[in-house]
Amino acid sequence: MLAGPRLVLVAAAFFCVFIFAAHHARAANYALQFDGVNDYVNVGNSTNLNLTDNFEIALWLKASSTQLGHLIGRVGTNGDILWQIMVETGARAGAVVATLYDGTLVSDIHSDVPITDNKWQHVIWTRSGDQQTILVDGVNKTQIDHLDPGIGNVNDTTNVYIGGDVESGGFYFSGAIDQIVVKIDGAIRGVWGFDAGSGATAADESGFGNTGTISGATWTDGAPPLVVASQPSSVGAASLPTGYRPEARILSPIAGEGFGEKVVIRYEATDRNDAEGPANFGLGSDAVALWFSSDGGLNWQPLARGLTPAGTHDWNTKDIPEGEYVLKIQAEDRSGEYAEATSSIFFIDRSGPTFDVSVEPPYAKKENIIITIEANEPLLQSPDVLVHQRNYTDIAVFASGASTTWRGEYEVRSGADGTAKISVSGKDLAGNVGTVIQRGGFFNVGLKPPPTPVILEPRDGDITATSAITIRGSIREDTFAAVFMNGVKVATATPDAAGLFTVSDVPIATTTARGVNVFQVFSEDVGGNLSEPAVLTVRYNLPPSLTIVSPAEGDIFYATTTIQIVAHDENDDAVRFHYEYQPADSGTWRTIAEDAAESLYEWDTRAIPDGAYILRVTADDGHEAVMATSSQFFIRNFQPAVSFASEEILTNQKQIEISGIAASPHRARGRASTTIAGVEYSVDGGVTWHPARASDGAFDEANEEFVLTLSYINEGAQEILARSRDSRGLFGNGHVMVRGDFTPPAVPVVTAPAHGAVFGDRDDGDPDVSGAQVEIRGVSEPLSRVVLVRALGTPPSGFEATADTDGKFVLPITLIEHGDNLFDIVAYDAAGNVSALTGHITLVYNNPPVITFLRPADNTFIGGAYEVAFEIQDPDLDRVRSARIAYREQGSAQSIPLGDVAGTSTFVWDLRGLRDGPHELTLEASDGVSSASVSRRVTVDNTPPAVKFAPLEKNAFTGVFTLEMRGSATDDLSGVQYVEYRIASAGQPVLSSLRGAAATKQSTGSSDDEWIAASSRSGTPRNDAGNVRSDERDVYSANVGTRGLNEWFRATITSGYKTHAAAFRVRHPFELPDGAYAVDFRATDVAGNISKVGEAQEIIVDTTPPRIGSYTISSGAFLLYPEGDAFRFVEGGRATLSISLEHDTASATVALCSNRHESPVASCSVWSLTALSGLWRSDIAFEKSGEYALLISASDALENKAENRVIGGVTVSAPGRVVSESGNVLIDGAEINIELFRPEDQTWTRWQAEAYGLANPILTKNSGLYEMLLPAGRYRLRLKKRGYQRLATSPFEVVNPLFIHSDFTMQPRKGIRGWIEDWMER
Repeated sequence: MLAGPRLVLVAAAFFCVFIFAAHHARAANYALQFDGVNDYVNVGNSTNLNLTDNFEIALWLKASSTQLGHLIGRVGTNGDILWQIMVETGARAGAVVATLYDGTLVSDIHSDVPITDNKWQHVIWTRSGDQQTILVDGVNKTQIDHLDPGIGNVNDTTNVYIGGDVESGGFYFSGAIDQIVVKIDGAIRGVWGFDAGSGATAADESGFGNTGTISGATWTDGAPPLVVASQPSSVGAASLPTGYRPEARILSPIAGEGFGEKVVIRYEATDRNDAEGPANFGLGSDAVALWFSSDGGLNWQPLARGLTPAGTHDWNTKDIPEGEYVLKIQAEDRSGEYAEATSSIFFIDRSGPTFDVSVEPPYAKKENIIITIEANEPLLQSPDVLVHQRNYTDIAVFASGASTTWRGEYEVRSGADGTAKISVSGKDLAGNVGTVIQRGGFFNVGLKPPPTPVILEPRDGDITATSAITIRGSIREDTFAAVFMNGVKVATATPDAAGLFTVSDVPIATTTARGVNVFQVFSEDVGGNLSEPAVLTVRYNLPPSLTIVSPAEGDIFYATTTIQIVAHDENDDAVRFHYEYQPADSGTWRTIAEDAAESLYEWDTRAIPDGAYILRVTADDGHEAVMATSSQFFIRNFQPAVSFASEEILTNQKQIEISGIAASPHRARGRASTTIAGVEYSVDGGVTWHPARASDGAFDEANEEFVLTLSYINEGAQEILARSRDSRGLFGNGHVMVRGDFTPPAVPVVTAPAHGAVFGDRDDGDPDVSGAQVEIRGVSEPLSRVVLVRALGTPPSGFEATADTDGKFVLPITLIEHGDNLFDIVAYDAAGNVSALTGHITLVYNNPPVITFLRPADNTFIGGAYEVAFEIQDPDLDRVRSARIAYREQGSAQSIPLGDVAGTSTFVWDLRGLRDGPHELTLEASDGVSSASVSRRVTVDNTPPAVKFAPLEKNAFTGVFTLEMRGSATDDLSGVQYVEYRIASAGQPVLSSLRGAAATKQSTGSSDDEWIAASSRSGTPRNDAGNVRSDERDVYSANVGTRGLNEWFRATITSGYKTHAAAFRVRHPFELPDGAYAVDFRATDVAGNISKVGEAQEIIVDTTPPRIGSYTISSGAFLLYPEGDAFRFVEGGRATLSISLEHDTASATVALCSNRHESPVASCSVWSLTALSGLWRSDIAFEKSGEYALLISASDALENKAENRVIGGVTVSAPGRVVSESGNVLIDGAEINIELFRPEDQTWTRWQAEAYGLANPILTKNSGLYEMLLPAGRYRLRLKKRGYQRLATSPFEVVNPLFIHSDFTMQPRKGIRGWIEDWMER
């Protein structure tokens, strides 16, 4: 049973969905049209388009005819198809054929759905392992023409072509192709949507960079008729019906649902085309397919196809592995549109529950047992529990509980010792029944000791030669075995169901009691009761001891000697011996005696050659063997010796004589005591012996030379045995190998150089030796002597070499004569045989022309119309017969010729039509025999750099100043060489009055060796002409000079000179008239490309101070006017000055200065002006009477200043007073009423001063003073004050607003009349 359900998000991306999505993201509706004659697209030779055993290739095509046509594929340069999709012709005209070839195995398949002329059709070719399919318009009717199982990956580096098989020169497709997608191992490797609508390249939208180059194919409107889900298709709306995608869903199973041997699947699929779309676009009767996945949707397996759009499907899951599963539904309508949906996770579970059973207590005699059952999943009901106790039938136990835990109590039956077994049967919630107990399930009942064990192995009294034994036996199955050795417990064992037990690797005592060990085996039950023991003895065999007494180290044996050993066996076993010897340095052990019983053995050494030896003795007691080896000893019987000058004699003669020496080494008292009696030899391995001839005629001395005469030497090796006999009768042996070789060696085979090979001085192995030293390599008879001789019977050249053991030889020779040199090569073997004189070889000594490229240099950047310069010379003074120049683009195998340049030294290469990037330029020249070529790796750069500069921190200047700017330039290929700037103004030249040197004008398109002049500041690096290099990093100053506008000057490169990203700086001092100017920039790269002029920055030159305009003075609501040349104010008055200043004014002040009519003016009061609503304003206070001047000062942002400009005068008068008749008493609190004459009704009325923010009447202050400002009008004043007679003025006119400051005298009231007037006022 599985664990509880898990929520898993399942997402599946399908290849055809990608194709549709890629199409509908298009901004244009284009395809490529191929003429069927020579049109194609080359998408390069990238290895990421090598096919594996898992790929999908899809495309749209509209055939103009069903002629044979290549759609897409990779074909080898020999014409072998590596992989290809094409349209077939002939008997299968119109069929789509797909071919794979991995170099050994081939597959050819085709679809029997034909291609229709002038109709868009969709093709998909897929492979998964050995399974391949071709779908045309979604129909899979793949026909297998030939399919080799196990076909491997298709790897090559030839170009992949679309629309034509260029490598084999034919099979061009006639029609339109669109939306090609190549998917390999789950990754999109190529997407050619043909969306551009113009141009000579086809972009690869996959990100792998397989951009195609279009050759001949033309752009055409009208892409394949795809449809968009849930909305009408906009593709081909003018000529094709609109349609909708179908929709599908799985209704059951639901999330977490479990099933056993059958899953009932409910599903439905719908299509709006059936109700409101084209009739032929809807769902068919077999439109639905079902799939299932056991890994969360990563891999899918087909379940059912051809199902009706809605219904149920019974899935037989009897043989499906248990686990989590997901279903997928696919519905395809008649237009080829797909819908897809997946189900939630459900489970297949056919396993019943399992149980862990525990008991308490685990061992019982009389008490009851509590049985606890733990199920691995919830149970539907109480499990059935049975207890089987020995000699009783099964007894049921009722278990209570819930879910996974259940308990029951069992009453133990007496008289039934042993293990009681528990069985459980339970049913899970899915109805699966389980009876498996994973842990526990028994308890023990014990009242009597168990029976005595039966020991099966070993038997009592066994003997063993190992230090550990295995004990096997049988006990009651509910007990365990306890093993004791010599009274100590050494092991325990649990029996199997049949009561059999095994105890392995039981160690035994090897030295105690001569190896005798006593074992006791008990049977013990869980209550600790022991049976009577089973007893057995096992004896450990003690191996014999062995010592070699003689020979001892350095002993000398001769004639017959005695071998003496000492051997002893603790178990008193009979011991047998094996005697062997071998030479001390190495060799094979040779038997002296075997299965001997003697520890003293007589050994005859006379047949053994003198020398150093060692002895080995093996002692075996029948159970175990031991071995001993002696130290080195010597055998010296002084046999005569036989020797030859060489161990092997090689000959090509049928009869030879071989000389040798026989010598007797035996001496007595320093003199030879024996002589050589004879020498014999054998040619048949010692079967027949023939006498040899003494060189002096008789064998009678201790040392004799002898001769063997051999006749009939055969081809191959023969061993000749020889033996000498001395006067004692002892023999000495010797041998010699004779190898007959009568076959001449084969003619040497030259493997390099080839016949007719050309060599020149560049191949010379030793420049200090005249001629060309070259090596001839080949194969001859191993160890043969290879000799080079001149042909046509001329004497040997003196050049020879010896072949190695593999027959390979290297023969150095020197070519002296120019032209053809004819040689023969012969071989001599070691026997003197010589090969036939047929190994002819001709070598040509000729030097090719020498080519020197003057320009371009290697690894440089070039562009535009570039002049290539070169020199061609022939060191042999041969005529240069041809000289050709060509180029190729990096990554392309195609070399494009530029022309024959023989007899010239320059060539103008027009690069403007080439693609930017690495190219190889090759010049090849030939004198008719030898050719030479020189290449230059260059990078074509026709792309201009880009330039940008930081905005000016300050763009307005005055007077003499320095313009400082910074910026950067970038170039993706050759790198930035320099940056230029210029200054321009509106219609007038830029003049300079700056002192010092002027910068030299630089023309555009300058080359690397142009220079720029600078100021004469010391320490600046210069060339021979005194000019600063354009790549100098030091910052220097240059001025515009006296030249006109639009002249370019070089900026200073501060970093990144000739790199992809450069920084530059301008520091330019100048003095210019007022005006607006533009500064712009351009950059030039190493290849000479000039960027567009960067967007100009404006600078302003301004030396003029702000101009002062008109102004007004107001007091409250009244605008004041001057009287004559001055404004009139009274002491303590305040007014507001508003003045117009030029727009660039940054700050301004107004000053009120005394001594208006004198110069200089005296003290001033100053107020700052504030800009407000286009005017500058400030409040002014008039504190003291007198004559004053108004002065304005203003400055702009460049601190151009207009200072103390007088704009007008001010007269400040004392305020008006109200005094008594004596004139010396100021009347405070006097009330001055202001009356205004109304012309319209000829009446006087109170003046409404409140409308102007003033008071009417006005009360005099404590000092008798008053302030009065009246607008234009006709007025009269009435004054009154208690105790004074009332006073009225005559009417007076005010033309402009005016401060009134007249003095008024009031008469005190006197007498009774005065008293009465006061009383009446009160």
